[in-house]
Amino acid sequence: GWLDYFLAEDVPFTEALLAAECNGLPIDMGRLAQLTEEMEAEHARLAAELYFDAQLPFGFNINSGPQMRAYLFNKVFEITDSLLIPLAAQECMRKSTRKAEVCRAGHTDRSQCTEFQPPDGFSVDKLARTWAHGRWTLRGRGLRPGVRTDSGEWSVSRPALKINFSTASDPWVQKLLEYRSVDKLLTTYLRVFPVRAVEGRIYGRLNQTGTKTGRLSSSEP
Repeated sequence: GWLDYFLAEDVPFTEALLAAECNGLPIDMGRLAQLTEEMEAEHARLAAELYFDAQLPFGFNINSGPQMRAYLFNKVFEITDSLLIPLAAQECMRKSTRKAEVCRAGHTDRSQCTEFQPPDGFSVDKLARTWAHGRWTLRGRGLRPGVRTDSGEWSVSRPALKINFSTASDPWVQKLLEYRSVDKLLTTYLRVFPVRAVEGRIYGRLNQTGTKTGRLSSSEP
């Protein structure tokens, strides 16, 4: 019996949706550029504050689910990272294979050499010519986890963090959610529209049967 309902209630609107697809959706490119500039500045500010407030190294990826899970729900955790060795230390940190054991910069007195000193919390596992590969040992927030994903991991999605009192009441998590809102706005819309737009209009598909709830969905912009 659903076919009759579909033909009577949905199909009459198909022509209107087709016309909308053909005409495209107008974008105010001037306002878009202004809003993008504002949101990029807000995005950078929030990201800088998240790193600073938590004393996280830039090797930590705030968009990484596993790393965010480790930071939020553990008191201590580790992440792997690689640090660029300063040029002076690159020249002096290793001895030559010659018996005189002069350093690479030619100093015969090792006290003149600049040794590589890793920052606090970073343990070096391997030294390469220009990089120090190792691990950060970092302090986490130790919050109580709430919802698990289908794979059994603790979820760090926006809904999971908002319904969990331990995370929802945490000031750093509140700022993280604000950052994610701005990041979503930029990555899904503001940075994409200028690339997708044709003469100031977005052309795509308006899917009449694209959702279980009966709402429209859009795709292929």
